[in-house]
Amino acid sequence: DQSITVNPIQSCPMRCKFCRRQYDQYDLFQDRQAGLAPSARDRLVNLKPEELAVHLLVKYPELNWSSNMQIAIVTGTFANFKHMFTYIEQFVDTMSRTTQGKFDPRVKQLQNIHVLSHLARTRDEMDALRSIGVKTYQDTAEIVNDDRRAALMPKANPKNRVLLGKGELKFEDILQSVADGVEVFGRNNYFVTLILGLDTYDDTMRGLQGLAEAGLTYLDRPAYQPFELGGISLYAMGVTDLIRASFEAGRRFRTVSTTWRPESIVRER
Repeated sequence: DQSITVNPIQSCPMRCKFCRRQYDQYDLFQDRQAGLAPSARDRLVNLKPEELAVHLLVKYPELNWSSNMQIAIVTGTFANFKHMFTYIEQFVDTMSRTTQGKFDPRVKQLQNIHVLSHLARTRDEMDALRSIGVKTYQDTAEIVNDDRRAALMPKANPKNRVLLGKGELKFEDILQSVADGVEVFGRNNYFVTLILGLDTYDDTMRGLQGLAEAGLTYLDRPAYQPFELGGISLYAMGVTDLIRASFEAGRRFRTVSTTWRPESIVRER
């Protein structure tokens, strides 16, 4: 059983103020403006779905593509659900044709495409992902308080209406998506990420209660870590409350594992 994690498109249309990407990745664009790089985008990975498939097959020639394996796609660059769906559909189709059907999670029960994204919001969208081989999904909720979400998750271009920004989502809508996701993917195969420390303790407790009531079993709950001195100001709770919140999250939910567990997708939901 094997799992490969890929980030095929490294640029990101978001400017989340707590994310490391804005401190290192976007220095490339400043370099370009300063004349230090002929093309900053040339220094970022930007693979088309067909190119990603070829890259994996060349990089891992020894892999048995017929095995029970998972490919996790964790890029944050997809603008909206249609963009994400089309990319994954073309990637899976290319992998199937190139491996002569050895890797095809659409028909092979113990093969999987894992997706980490905020873009699948409705039951129909989740069903569509299931139809192209996505059997596990992780929603990047990250923040509970709607005002904090809007403030800390701005778009790079606020006028871009094609892009579904994280800060545009309301937590109540996220909870509905969680309830739908648990039903569509199964409670062992639908996960949520919540970053502890960016909400107040009370908001965090409210979020944990809502996620539990929506049927969530697995919660990825990293503690916020600032990547530069100014990031310390983003903490919304002190150390004691952060420890309490982490304990409560651990009490209510199971920890998301990075290990591929093919048996989980056939367990009773």
